[in-house]
Amino acid sequence: MMHRSLEELPLDLVSIADVQAYLQAHGWRQIEYSDQQLLVFAGPANKLGEPMLIALPRSKDLGGAELRLTEALHRLAEIEHVPPTTLISRIQAASADAIYLRLLISSSELPSLETVSSFLSGCRNLVIFSACMELIGQRYFAQPTATARRFTRRFQFGHTYQSSFGFVLQAPVTSEQGQLPFSSLEGSPIPLGRRVVERITRGLLMLSTAARAGDDRLLVEHYSEGLNANMCSAVAEMLRVVGDTAVEYSVSWSPLLSAPSDLSHLPPLQLHRSSIPYLEKAAQLLRASQDGSSGKEQTITGVITELHWEDTERGQVRLKSPELGTLHLSLESSQYALACDAHRDRRLVSVTGTLVRAPARRKRIWVLLHPHDFRVLEQLA
Repeated sequence: MMHRSLEELPLDLVSIADVQAYLQAHGWRQIEYSDQQLLVFAGPANKLGEPMLIALPRSKDLGGAELRLTEALHRLAEIEHVPPTTLISRIQAASADAIYLRLLISSSELPSLETVSSFLSGCRNLVIFSACMELIGQRYFAQPTATARRFTRRFQFGHTYQSSFGFVLQAPVTSEQGQLPFSSLEGSPIPLGRRVVERITRGLLMLSTAARAGDDRLLVEHYSEGLNANMCSAVAEMLRVVGDTAVEYSVSWSPLLSAPSDLSHLPPLQLHRSSIPYLEKAAQLLRASQDGSSGKEQTITGVITELHWEDTERGQVRLKSPELGTLHLSLESSQYALACDAHRDRRLVSVTGTLVRAPARRKRIWVLLHPHDFRVLEQLA
């Protein structure tokens, strides 16, 4: 009966490294033991004043490893006076930071399979390029690095939860060998999983601030602590696919590590599709400044070939420049009115802004970011 009870524990939910890190975080210390196939830990004293012991298999590949791990979990659950399944939940929660993403839809509404698939694809790209930034640190990556890909496989998809439609992404804060904390390739003492979650959280906080201020420069100027071009594109993908549905973002920090002081009490962030233009502009500028082909502020002269009023605040303008070819820019209402007059009267215009390649990098297609000093010239086109 004892063995049947032990065998029923869901061992696939925890690793030996998770249990090892949990023990160390709760005051257990590893001691030397003659059997090299076991990891033995000494904990609090029992009624006789002797330290209690728990033995873990060194690897799940060893013979009898599942039984030894199950016995250890039952023993620890007995010491903590909780059911073994509750202990497993504690170990899971302690070994990872958790990202909560909630689609703010009614309880009776369900997103389509296509929406969920595309949303999670954006989530995956956000994680993998955050890892790229932590490992190398560039404004833009043509492809994710192999090391970042391998690390991202350690992220887990947690249980969805009620109250609208929610997802949980679990980021490991222990190494595969159970070290806490572990050093990354560049020697940081903070686990890579924690650093990835911090970067994503800081980046989304910057996005909220940039959207409120109506200025994407915050994202560009602070990409080294937040979102690079790829991460901006990933968040834009997530928001675009859910349409008018807001996304709520929050984090639960692993108790195995001290939470970052500036993010420890961060309230849930709400992300909206209205942030997409700021993300797209920041991504364009960061890509351009990475390859050095553009990204400089210039004054462009040309003729307006097309106009489109986008919303109550801005309009889209297509400009043809003899030197550059086709150029896209967005103008606020008063400047857009001048552009309409210039188009009607077939006059040349000039405008200053930051020049970047269009996202698709089509031949002779450019985007002018942060346009200002728009003027209608006296010359006819």
